[in-house]
Amino acid sequence: MSSVSNQSEKVVVPAEQLMEIVKKVVSRYVAKGSIPRREASDAEMSVFEKFWNNREKILNAFQGKSQLTTY
Repeated sequence: MSSVSNQSEKVVVPAEQLMEIVKKVVSRYVAKGSIPRREASDAEMSVFEKFWNNREKILNAFQGKSQLTTY
């Protein structure tokens, strides 16, 4: 007798991939002039920390209907 779980698999985002996404997003803001270039690395670390600390909440809300960069 086998049991099948109907729970969806959770998406796991490695820290390296998250940092890559954060760098892309911050670079867009730097290019637009919203973030000064000298503050780019501080902004990257701040955004990374915020998302890393809230990753469970974000991953639970992510349903695969949009890209992770949306979150």
